[in-house]
Amino acid sequence: MDSVKMLVGQVAGSASASTEEPGFMEEVQGRLSMSRTHRMYGFGACMALGVIFLFISTTLIIMPEKFAFTFTTANILLMGSTMFLIGPIRQLKMMFDPVRMCATVCYLLSLVMALFCALKLHSFFLTVIAIILEAIAIAWYALSYIPFARSMAKTMLHSCFPRIF
Repeated sequence: MDSVKMLVGQVAGSASASTEEPGFMEEVQGRLSMSRTHRMYGFGACMALGVIFLFISTTLIIMPEKFAFTFTTANILLMGSTMFLIGPIRQLKMMFDPVRMCATVCYLLSLVMALFCALKLHSFFLTVIAIILEAIAIAWYALSYIPFARSMAKTMLHSCFPRIF
C-alpha cells in the first residue's frame, strides 16, 4: 500500500501531497503552462512562419549568405513548433536521448556554423559548405525519430555508393 501511495504522491503517514509547498520547478511549470488551444496556436504560428521562411529561402538560393540565414531560421522555427506540442523539457529530453545524441549535436553545431559563416565570416564557400552540412544534419536528425530509418538509409547509401559508404 505504501508503494501505491508513493506513486500517487502521498507518503505513508502524511495527510496528503497537496499540503506540501510546490518546488521551484513545479511553480515555474505551473506559471508557464499553456492550454491545449494556446499550444495549438503556438504550434501553428511557428510552423507557418517556418514554412514561410523555408519558401523565402528557396528564392534566395543564389545568395548563400541570405539563404543560410533564412533556411536556418526556418529550421529553428520548425523545431520550436514541436516544442509547443510536447513541451520544451520533453523535447530536449528526446533530442538528447542517447539514441539521437550525435544527430542532435551535429544538427545544432551545423545551425551555429551556418549562421556564423553567413553573418560573421561572409564567406561564400564556407557558407555553402555549412548549408550542405545543415541539410544533411537535419535529414539525419529527422531519420532518428523513425524506427530503423537510419539503418535503412545507411544500407541504401552503401548500395548506391559502395566506395564511399
